[in-house]
Amino acid sequence: MPALTICAVFSTLTSLVLSPPLAAQVRQYTPPGGGAAEALGRQKALEQAVEEARWHAGPLRLDPAIWISDLAWADSTAGGTSGVDATGSDLTARAGVGLRAYLPVGAKTTLAAYALPEYVWWKERADERRVNQRFGIGAFTYFNRLAIAVTAQRDDDFGFATGEILQRTTSRQEEVALELEVPLLRRLSLFGRGSDTKTTSLLDAVADPAFADFFAGLDRDDRSYRGGIRYYPGSRVRLGAGAGHSESDFAPGALERSNTGDFWYAEVGYDRPKLGIDLAYEQNRLQATVGSEFAGFDGSTGGAHIEWRPRESLSARLYGSRRIAYSLLEADASAYLDESFGAGVDLSLGWRLRLNLYGETGSHRYQAVAGPPSPSGSGDRVDDVERYGVDLKIELMRKLNLRVGYRETRISPPAGAGLPGQKISEIVANLGFGYGQGTWY
Repeated sequence: MPALTICAVFSTLTSLVLSPPLAAQVRQYTPPGGGAAEALGRQKALEQAVEEARWHAGPLRLDPAIWISDLAWADSTAGGTSGVDATGSDLTARAGVGLRAYLPVGAKTTLAAYALPEYVWWKERADERRVNQRFGIGAFTYFNRLAIAVTAQRDDDFGFATGEILQRTTSRQEEVALELEVPLLRRLSLFGRGSDTKTTSLLDAVADPAFADFFAGLDRDDRSYRGGIRYYPGSRVRLGAGAGHSESDFAPGALERSNTGDFWYAEVGYDRPKLGIDLAYEQNRLQATVGSEFAGFDGSTGGAHIEWRPRESLSARLYGSRRIAYSLLEADASAYLDESFGAGVDLSLGWRLRLNLYGETGSHRYQAVAGPPSPSGSGDRVDDVERYGVDLKIELMRKLNLRVGYRETRISPPAGAGLPGQKISEIVANLGFGYGQGTWY
C-alpha cells in the first residue's frame, strides 16, 4: 500500500474518534509525543522484565537502576493571569539509584515492587531542590485471559502539574488500584477497574508562597470505578464497552472544583506486526457537588493512537486526544478542554542509534464557571497550543542508554485578549542504566 494511502487511512481513523467532542477522566497534563494510551502486551512486558533481571537470589529477581535524567536547560516565558511568573532560564536535573524486585509465585502470579528515589536539582531555584520518593508494590496474575492486578504506589513526580502553565514542579500521587479481567465465554470476558488517587503539591510554602499556593489549588482525591465487557474476535483484536462512576474531592484551601458523575465508554485495540491501533471514547456527565464552582461537563473525551511499522527500523504514528482539565490560570473558568493532534516518526540510524521526532498542534478551550457548557464544550477563550521535539537514543551497552534531545511548547491566547503567551524551550539529556519512566505492568 503506498505511503500516501496509508497516511490517508490513519487520518480517517483518527478523525472518527476526534470529530465529536472526545475518553478518560480528568487529566491535568498529557505528555507530548503520542505515547500509546494502553499497551496490549502488559503480560509480555512483565515476563520480559523478570527474565532480564540482572541479579538472582533463588526465585527472587532483582534489577538495579541508576540514572541521571532530565538534565535540561530550560528557557521559559510562562507568565500567567494568576500573578505567578516563571519567566527565566535555569538548569535542572534528576539523579537517582533504585531497585526493582520480582518474585514469581507459582506459574501464573508475580509479586513485584520498586524503590526508585531520586534527587531533583535546580541551579538557581535552590528552594526547590529535594529528594523525591518513588515506591510501589503489586501482585499480578495472568492465566489465559484471566488477569488480576493489585497495586499500591507513592510517587513524587517531577514534571508539569498542568498543561496550562509551562513550569516544572513536584507533586505526589498516592494510588491504590485493582484491575481484573475474567473470561466468561471463549471470546468474551468481564473487565473491571477501581482506583483511589490522592494528588498533593510538594512545593515549600515558606520558601515560595506564590508558587506553593498556586499549585496547591489542584490538591484533591480522585476515585474512579468502571466495569464492562471485552470481546476478542481474534488474537490481535480487542473490543470493549462499559460504564463507570467518578468522584473528585478537592482539599480544603484548594480550588472549589469538587464534582461527581457517571460515564460510559468504548474501546478498540488492534495489534499486528506492522500496524497497531488503540482507540478510546468516553461519554461523561460530571456535576458539581454542594459548594463547588465546577461548571459541569456533559460531553465526550478520548484518544487515538495509530502506528504503522513497515519494518523494524521504522515506525510512523498519528495520535490525538481530547481531555478535560481543571483551570488554574483563568479566573472565570472552572475547566478547559485540552485537545491535540500530532504525528511522529521513530527511525533507526544504525545498530545503536534511534531517532524519534514529533510535532503536534491543539488548543485549550475554557468553560465558564457559571452556567452550563455549550454543546461543543467550549468557552469564550481558546488558546492555541503547539509542541514539537526531537530525541536521539544511543545504546552504549546492555540497558545503559544515553538520550539527547530538544523540545519546545508554545501557548498562544487569542489575539486582542491582552493575555501573555507562554513558551518553554528545553535541551534535554538522559543517561540511565536499567531505568525508564515505566515502572508497572
